[in-house]
Amino acid sequence: MAKYITDSDLQMQITADGLEEQIKLLEKMPAEMNKEFISAVRKGNKMMKSSMVPRVKRFTGSTANSIRSSLKVHGPGQVTGITGPDRKRAHIFRFMQDGRSAGATMPWFYDLLDWVEKKWGVSGEEGKNAAYRLARSIHLNGIQGTPIVEPVMEEKKSRVVELLKNATDKVVSKLVVK
Repeated sequence: MAKYITDSDLQMQITADGLEEQIKLLEKMPAEMNKEFISAVRKGNKMMKSSMVPRVKRFTGSTANSIRSSLKVHGPGQVTGITGPDRKRAHIFRFMQDGRSAGATMPWFYDLLDWVEKKWGVSGEEGKNAAYRLARSIHLNGIQGTPIVEPVMEEKKSRVVELLKNATDKVVSKLVVK
């Protein structure tokens, strides 16, 4: 026969020692959490950027110099880090990294003008013609890319995870009532 548990079978003791202090700490938690995660993500972004920039081939330097880091806070404990080229140079960065297969859409030759001027020393109408011929050659023959982001991500991933783990540990340690 099944025995039912009654109030007399239970012994329980509830104490409120430190409860008010713990509630106060919990109220501070979102701000403390974001403070630690923002710091960790900034360090991670800086690390990624410093490893990524040297991998970008330099002719004019404009693509390498366009690499920026930013972060977005979406809520308590939700911080996202972004490292990469600005929007103006993103398509060129993609060329450099991924390459372009033969027969793919011809790149816009105006994007190649700076490079043609620095690399070949031609400008004006001659520079435009050279940039067009280069764009046409890329369209017909394609170009080989150089991995930039993936090797950096693989190399730095464990360090970034460690930064985030340390930030989490700091947040947890701040939540302990002493």
